[in-house]
Amino acid sequence: MSEFLHYLTLPELLWGLVTALEIAVYAFALAIVWGLVLALLHSSPVLPLRWAVAAYMWVIRGTPLLLQLIFWYNLLPHLGWKLDAQPTAVLGLAVNYAAFMCELFRGGLLAVKPGQLEAGTALGMSPARILVRIQIPQALRVIAPSLCSMAILMVKDTSLASVIAVNELTLRSQQIVAANFKYISVFAAAAAIYMLATTVIAIFQYRLERSFDYDRRDRQQPGGDGHPPPLGSAAAIEVMREHITRGQTTDTIDTRGAGGDIVIALDHVVKKYGDVTVLQDINLTVRTGEVVCIMGPSGSGKSTLLRLVNHVEPVSGGVVRVSGGLVGYVEGPKGVVPLKSGRKRAADRAAARIGMVFQQFNLFEHFNVLENITEAPIRIYGQDPAAAKSDALALLKVMGLEHVATRMPHRLSGGEQQRVAIARALATRPRVMLFDEPTSALDRDRVGEVLQVMRQLSQAGMTMLVVTHELAFAQQCADRIVVMKDGRIVEENSPDRLRSNVSEGSLGVD
Repeated sequence: MSEFLHYLTLPELLWGLVTALEIAVYAFALAIVWGLVLALLHSSPVLPLRWAVAAYMWVIRGTPLLLQLIFWYNLLPHLGWKLDAQPTAVLGLAVNYAAFMCELFRGGLLAVKPGQLEAGTALGMSPARILVRIQIPQALRVIAPSLCSMAILMVKDTSLASVIAVNELTLRSQQIVAANFKYISVFAAAAAIYMLATTVIAIFQYRLERSFDYDRRDRQQPGGDGHPPPLGSAAAIEVMREHITRGQTTDTIDTRGAGGDIVIALDHVVKKYGDVTVLQDINLTVRTGEVVCIMGPSGSGKSTLLRLVNHVEPVSGGVVRVSGGLVGYVEGPKGVVPLKSGRKRAADRAAARIGMVFQQFNLFEHFNVLENITEAPIRIYGQDPAAAKSDALALLKVMGLEHVATRMPHRLSGGEQQRVAIARALATRPRVMLFDEPTSALDRDRVGEVLQVMRQLSQAGMTMLVVTHELAFAQQCADRIVVMKDGRIVEENSPDRLRSNVSEGSLGVD
């Protein structure tokens, strides 16, 4: 036992651990960066890039790490790169582990719900911002345990660097044993030192997983005293009207439009998915302050039409203009073509100030209610955080949801989530709001909560394009009802003039 304790505290072995940890830390950091790059390239639309990544993965995962270390140690000098043994070990471990981290990251990124990405797109986030603010934080919750396990494996795999004469813990243990033949004491002490290092990582893993525990985060937030009632209808409408007015006076885009007060104009719009034509020759205009409801049976193209307005989906033909400008397109010699830059498309969406509310809410799962509402105003529109928080709380008061400001979305009812989604869209001070069947995912007793907010928005003067199956709401609030069938507009009129022979079934009403 005394020999074991002696070697356990032997400076030579402890310095060997320091060397092993230095290699592991640098290699792990490089592997994370390179693994993420590989994961993104693996999803690239450019086929040669995907092939290159596949070839890299095939070679690296198919050969032993020990062989790779020997290969790099002997190959690099022939290429003119004279690296010492320790940097070579860092490079070899990083190159090897990046191949496995690529698959880990790819699985984590694919686990993020598509609706989360669509919500970020609709708010005007660029692909890079969506990746950093939405995808990676949510993916980390999935991959954190596996990522920490790989860190533990890397600390242990630094022992393989002894084959290229890196004087780390394992090689130092072998050197001591070669001199005194104390196999059990020396190697037991080395094993204990390795276990100490990996235990620290395991403790870090536990703390990391707790930080991603949304339920625990919710429980730690201070709760409100009771459930305060929403503002009275007149006061709520006034708050909404203020947001609408601010949006209309923003000078990021010409709000006069191409036709005086036309906010949305679809001109001979066509949408195809492969050989299937979903929308055929759609012509539609929406003017400032109008509420236009789109109705029709399932599969008639209603939601697709809505998604074309802010280029969540690209058009296959025709032109969509918002406030007189193109969103995600540019006019060239050959007509209107989509912008290739995701960043520029995002800038167009942000400039157009189009609020969008989805059928499935699509609140960001890793943000609480307040963070969901303030994310776009702060990160995209540059609003002062204190002012953004004040606006968000005012909107929550309108919705009667002040008491849930620090709650995580999954702790809310469907009606509460949808009202928060409306507040999130309204916080960007939009010129127009798009609603994609906002009540279809709700229980019947929650539908009224959302419709009441939408009625208040209508009374406040918000321009709204609403896909809905709520005939009573459309008759009460809509200036026009557009009926679609088989990808075409078959009827467009005011509610009181809608043809009497248009059945509820054709309007998509159950």
